Amino acid sequence: MFHLDVEDNRMPCRRILDEVLEFCYYNDVFKQTGLSVVDIMDNFDYASFSYLRDFIIKENSVKVKHMSDIQAQIDDKQRKISREN
Repeated sequence: MFHLDVEDNRMPCRRILDEVLEFCYYNDVFKQTGLSVVDIMDNFDYASFSYLRDFIIKENSVKVKHMSDIQAQIDDKQRKISREN
């Protein structure tokens, strides 16, 4: 089945699948939610997928900011300790 030559203009448009794949890959969706690409493609409409995508991206941004703040505090404490010695 996969060994067929297909002209580019006959390839199905896969923009939504590409969007779901990219979202799942870059946001580690399975680890965070237990949802796979197949789960999302089979059980979500586009509006629900968009809501999930926006929510997870927003929450990941909050986590990254929080971790950056903690790292900055740790770096400050280490600098203070090294100055005292």
